[in-house]
Amino acid sequence: MHNEVVVAWEVLDALDMSLHDKYVPEVFGLRQKLLDKSMVAMVLVLCDVLRPVVNFSDYLQGTNTFSDMQQRCGELVDQLHHLALRFDTAIDANRPDSDMYLSRITNLFDLIDDRNSLGRRLRGPQLTERQTVETIAKPVVYALINEISDAFQCSPVLSAFSVFNIQKVPESMREIVTYGDKEIGVLASHYGQPREDIFLRHRVVAEPVYSEAEIKVEFQGFKHQMCLAKQKGSTDIAAILSEDPVLARSYKAMAYLVDLSCIVPTSTACVERLFSLMNSLCTPSRSSLGQVRLESLIRIVISETTELSQSDINNIINIFNQSKRDI
Repeated sequence: MHNEVVVAWEVLDALDMSLHDKYVPEVFGLRQKLLDKSMVAMVLVLCDVLRPVVNFSDYLQGTNTFSDMQQRCGELVDQLHHLALRFDTAIDANRPDSDMYLSRITNLFDLIDDRNSLGRRLRGPQLTERQTVETIAKPVVYALINEISDAFQCSPVLSAFSVFNIQKVPESMREIVTYGDKEIGVLASHYGQPREDIFLRHRVVAEPVYSEAEIKVEFQGFKHQMCLAKQKGSTDIAAILSEDPVLARSYKAMAYLVDLSCIVPTSTACVERLFSLMNSLCTPSRSSLGQVRLESLIRIVISETTELSQSDINNIINIFNQSKRDI
């Protein structure tokens, strides 16, 4: 805690020296912001809040399925509720929670009072540690909890795909008898019945790939296979089906549903990163880039290849020599 105060003191000393040599409005404005208790308090609160949020963000951007997203979202909400309670102990002088960034607030407020002029301190009521918790920290956390709860609502069909999560499969054969009957019923009702679409008086009926009865019957045997796979230490049913073609052919409807569960993304982070990369490559000065070349550049950047082998260079030269070009 002492180090943070020393660093803040050194930063303010550097700004004061700069203002002493030459008055620069931008530097003076930065100094005023650093001496604003409300801003400093908000920075400390966000540092504490971002710890669990960043972990959840890394999970969303990772290579995983969405079947356990509701569970991870619930864990994040529980962590934020616990964080709101920890804010009270963070400012307790008798037993401060030193792991919280907000516990630095008393020393930083003392530094701000020491650096602010007397006239500035007397202009109005000063923000206290308790007011920071009640008016800034807790409202921010509870507002974030509401946003997360509203944003991560999963439909019954998507929630039903969690039945293929091996970690949720019971290990005993006695419990496996009734496992997943409700979830597979939802999936069978959705994917096992014809779907009708009417657009501009044109009616199209899409027949199901597998009937509702086929899905339900196959699952009764497939869940025993998942139970055996869990006992062997396997954690990914999609990998098991891809490595065992006999099992995939024996349970075609289950393999079809597992494939569907794998292609539903957890978030749109991968797409957003692709658009960001595309905007970085296709700048206004490169507006004449064609679709093929732009796609090739994106693939090069995504591959993260730092160097090319001699064979790669020879292949590139051969392809360039064989291509048609106007010189």
